[in-house]
Amino acid sequence: STTICQGTSITLTANDASSYVWSQGEKTKSILVSKAGNYFVSNTNEFGCKATSNITKISVINTPPMPDQITGKKLAVCANSTENYSVPIVNGVNYYWIPPTGATVTQGQGSNNIQVNFGGSFTNGNLAVVMYNTCGISPMRKLMINSIPSIPGNISGTPFPTCNSPIIYSIKKIEGAKAYIWSTNVNGAVITQNSSPEDTAASIVFHQFITGTERAKARNNCGSGPSKK
Repeated sequence: STTICQGTSITLTANDASSYVWSQGEKTKSILVSKAGNYFVSNTNEFGCKATSNITKISVINTPPMPDQITGKKLAVCANSTENYSVPIVNGVNYYWIPPTGATVTQGQGSNNIQVNFGGSFTNGNLAVVMYNTCGISPMRKLMINSIPSIPGNISGTPFPTCNSPIIYSIKKIEGAKAYIWSTNVNGAVITQNSSPEDTAASIVFHQFITGTERAKARNNCGSGPSKK
């Protein structure tokens, strides 16, 4: 082979002769090559006749680097849908894609551009891809894909509300959420929240009660995510 991996070497051997001069200056019958370049040898026989070989071109390749960022939809990817994903193409490599649980690569496996079908059980998970060649496999590139929104973070607001007075509770915005839903198991409580799709706060008026919980969850076009209590 005239293609070798970075960190390895190959032996080039001349035909029998009385003396040898390689293009890089070596004067042995065989040389060990680990760098890319054009190699040839001039031989001299016992009668003083000289001959020069054809050029042998040696190429050195590396194990592929991590693929660049995966392009494609990552939020509100609903179950029973199909989406396309890709990474920038790199010459001289192959690709292998690993779909998230509940999804299947339906077209393009082995290339830099694939189609993924998300089945009825899909909720979220990582889409991953590696590049490989004869020298090895690259590090893995991942893209987290979500169907329904993730669970909200901690709810901010007093745990000891004043009865019959509006109390403001809030959560941080969740990427990909279209709206937020607040609820409580306290009988008679009145919840008021802004109708803005990006609103994360609610005003709750509690009448006299002993104890209870409130919950918040986010939703998008695929449905509602888990509740935070």
